Amino acid sequence: MLWPVVRSQLDVVTRLIPSASGQTADELMLLAAEHAHWLSWVAAQNQQTGPALAWLDGAHGWAIDASHADMASWLQRVRAYYCRQHSDPIRALRVADGARQLAGLSPGATSVAAHEASLAAAAVGERDRALRLADDAVVEASRVPDEPDRPAWLYWLTPSRARLHRADTAYACHRWQEAATGFEESLPGLAGFPRDQAHYQGLLTDAQRRAA
Repeated sequence: MLWPVVRSQLDVVTRLIPSASGQTADELMLLAAEHAHWLSWVAAQNQQTGPALAWLDGAHGWAIDASHADMASWLQRVRAYYCRQHSDPIRALRVADGARQLAGLSPGATSVAAHEASLAAAAVGERDRALRLADDAVVEASRVPDEPDRPAWLYWLTPSRARLHRADTAYACHRWQEAATGFEESLPGLAGFPRDQAHYQGLLTDAQRRAA
């Protein structure tokens, strides 16, 4: 299991931070934030809500200390996702809105925060707002650089993913035919990601059934 390996690596990184300065310290804190984010995600997947939030708080602190706006925004986006998954869409929308309004964000970070905000808006019944946010997310995603120039945690944000995000929001807004069309057009872009492909294929099938 990767947990003890990542936890050990995080310990090594955090021991180095106090003796570092300048850009080196910032890079170490960003690395610590990435490790803590992964630990948070694993804890959340195992229904360990308290540890998941604690690791996320630690990660966010390191991102702020490193003045890394993209990572700070990404971690707020993850917190918004946790809120939405725990049936608190109002808080999710507030947190996701904050994530997309941080200064100095890259298009990729802005896009994924807007997507999360769109799903939260749909969950609270603000469907027009949700669709506007989803459109904003697609526009920002079109400005994302090629994979080698993206942050490691945004390696997956391709044009196909952005269109799937738009279909996600259409589905959440009960616009079944629009969602089905979006899923169908974008699914081929998930080659190599069988779990994601199965998830979206299920949504496509359900959207087609509801649209019939």
